[in-house]
Amino acid sequence: MKKRRKPRKPLALVTGAGGRLGRHLLRLLLERHYPVRVLARAGADLSFPPGVEVVPGDITHFYTLHQAVEGADIVFHLAALVDYTTSEKNLFEVNVEGTRNLLKACVEFAPKLKRFVYCSSTAVMGKELAEIPANEKTECIPTDNYGLSKLMAEKVVMEYKNKLPVVIIRPAVIYGEGFNESYFPVFKLLQQHRFRIIDSGDNILPFVHAKDVAQALLLAAEKRKAVGNVYIIAGGEQMTQKEILEIAARELGVKPPKKHIPRFLAEFRVQLSYMKSFFTGRNPKLTLEDIAVLSSNRLFDISKAKKELGYSPQVRLEDGIKEMVEYYKRGASHGAHGKG
Repeated sequence: MKKRRKPRKPLALVTGAGGRLGRHLLRLLLERHYPVRVLARAGADLSFPPGVEVVPGDITHFYTLHQAVEGADIVFHLAALVDYTTSEKNLFEVNVEGTRNLLKACVEFAPKLKRFVYCSSTAVMGKELAEIPANEKTECIPTDNYGLSKLMAEKVVMEYKNKLPVVIIRPAVIYGEGFNESYFPVFKLLQQHRFRIIDSGDNILPFVHAKDVAQALLLAAEKRKAVGNVYIIAGGEQMTQKEILEIAARELGVKPPKKHIPRFLAEFRVQLSYMKSFFTGRNPKLTLEDIAVLSSNRLFDISKAKKELGYSPQVRLEDGIKEMVEYYKRGASHGAHGKG
């Protein structure tokens, strides 16, 4: 008797594969033996693992997307402009119109597409949640242009739900290897005994590890029930700003911060640093967005993702913080600190 061949894994196209989250998703897909194709802007200095098909293209230019989407079974759309200081026009061109271009290309050139997974963000719900804990039915009130652009992109995705099998994933605050920008400056300030707890420090920070987000994205592609739905993805634990800083300080071998600073004063100091940077050329250690994330009280209900996707956060927050500190220490030994 002939051996039955295992069915071929579906071809996965990933946009934003060279980004921080993209690399975690790419690693997971390759571990699960998915054939992978990535969309890469022409001239981008990106290296991908052997076996990954690289197709040039740009989501802001519809005519470049034909080759990328043709023959794809699953599209993971991660490419986005994550910038809280750029213009509204730039954000909307990439995050909204870029998403529209990709959806349109899938309709025209990938008629047999099995799943379109859009990676959104809980930024669509704003820093001050309409209710706590917030769930997928909670009103979205974005508090910045980035969150607004992602919310508008979500609406574009849902406009195509009768033409394509779409799913939206909304990760909370992502951390993990590659996410240096906001975390390394905090670690450095903790080492220097210069970090101040913002307000009381009793606010809950909704962190989720990049590995868990990658898991959720893949589940969204595999589970039939996911089609047409939105899922919030957060970690399995709720820890306060103060508790998280204590763990990080312990892993760094320093005393945890005890002094507090009101949020408005922390923001004022950052604004002063921005002004000084014009003369010194040195960027502020923390940004206004960092202050907003650290001081906001946000708790998310992930029961829908657990029930319908089988999502189960694997990385304990304490373990994830330890991993980030080790990653930071390795960077310190190679002089890799800073916002790069």
